[in-house]
Amino acid sequence: MIFNSSLHDGVHWTSIRSFSKGADFAASFWGQVMNSVKQRGLAWPRVFYRSTMVTGGYARSLAYNSSKMEVFNGILLEKLKQAGVVSGVIDNFDLTYPWHFENRCNDGVHYGRAPLKMRWRDGQIGHQYFVDLMLAHVLPNAICAR
Repeated sequence: MIFNSSLHDGVHWTSIRSFSKGADFAASFWGQVMNSVKQRGLAWPRVFYRSTMVTGGYARSLAYNSSKMEVFNGILLEKLKQAGVVSGVIDNFDLTYPWHFENRCNDGVHYGRAPLKMRWRDGQIGHQYFVDLMLAHVLPNAICAR
C-alpha cells in the first residue's frame, strides 16, 4: 500500500506544533486501522510512505513552499514510524528537488504535464513526463526490493 502525501497536506497548517498534532492523529488512525487488520487474522500490508513533491518556480514562495514541506514530510514520517505503520519510504521530495529552481519538469506545482509542445512560464519547452517516468522506475524498485 502506498501512503501518498501531496502538497496540499501542509497548506492549511500554520505552525509546526499544529501540524505535529495533526500528524499524531493521522498516525494513530492508521495504526488503529492496521491493528484491526491484524486482529482479524489478515496479513498486515507493507505500507510505503511516498513523500510530497517539491514545488518549483513561482510556487516556492506559496503556502506549500519546499522548506515547510520538507519539515512536514519528516514529522509525518516519524509519527508513522512510531505507530509501526511504515515499511518503507519513497522519497518523492528528493526525487523532484533538482527541478525546484526552474520549470523544466513542472509548472510550479504540477509535474508531468501533458505532452504538448507548448511554452511554459519561463518561455522554454519542458520535459513533460520526465519526473513521472523516474517515479515509474522508483515505485516498483521500492515495492519489490527485499
